[in-house]
Amino acid sequence: MGFPATLAVLATVILFVVADEIKCKNGNPSVEEDLCEFVRKGLSRYEESQKPFFKSVVLIALKNDDKSYTIKALGVAVAEKYFLTSVTSDFKKYRTDDDLFIIYKGSKVYRLRSKTMHPKITIGAFNPDAWQDLALIKIDDKSTLKFDYIPSINSGPLERSGILGVGVSRIYNEYSRFTSIPQEGFGFCINRFLEDPVIYWQWPDRHEYVACMFEIFRKGEYKDTSFLNGGPHGYTDKKNNDFTLYGLRSMSSLSPIRLRAYLITLIAPHCRWLSSVSNGAVKCSPPLPRD
Repeated sequence: MGFPATLAVLATVILFVVADEIKCKNGNPSVEEDLCEFVRKGLSRYEESQKPFFKSVVLIALKNDDKSYTIKALGVAVAEKYFLTSVTSDFKKYRTDDDLFIIYKGSKVYRLRSKTMHPKITIGAFNPDAWQDLALIKIDDKSTLKFDYIPSINSGPLERSGILGVGVSRIYNEYSRFTSIPQEGFGFCINRFLEDPVIYWQWPDRHEYVACMFEIFRKGEYKDTSFLNGGPHGYTDKKNNDFTLYGLRSMSSLSPIRLRAYLITLIAPHCRWLSSVSNGAVKCSPPLPRD
């Protein structure tokens, strides 16, 4: 291989370390806050117990002509070379060589996909009863990216309060903003899906597979936040400064009146599948009991 060709190969795998000036746009331009800046603020300004949450967040993006990035979906690091996102997240997963990037910790950009680099994407067998909206992505071995923080992955039942995720909140007279808000209004959210004419939802028959949350908007000011699909939800441990992953953001209700509600695909029922398809790289905690 000649010198120019060697440089070309290196260019496809090198890590771009980007200064804090990196600009990120959202899949829905009407939601104006910079999600990369939100992650950077979380790592620098939030209390220590919440910082692991932001360390675990993966932003999946396209690069724009003006050198900014458009966030298409979120994910979460689950092993050194693996991350989880949702099947319903808004980026092409198969039959494409389109450039795709990962933005890690809000300021470091890695190439995820190109003509010479392809991640391995594993989607579970379709099961409408289990609500398995999960896509496990293994980063190509050519990439220099290795996640240096892996959250604990829960294998037990979901607690009913204090869940932390990324949603949008309308605060007083300001524009809608990203916020890491605790779960509340659980019954309110469930009822929105019980009444939804598009998604046939039976509660509590599937409560072991899914949880439900909602975002806060003023009446008539709903903004599409599907670009947040795949975002991690879980709990922070103030004693150990750790984050425990319980689930990923999934679909929103399609009823025009109830678009504020969205589902969370719980990880626990799929721990064995994750371990199997990753050859043991993804580990739930505490360890799963033997059969």
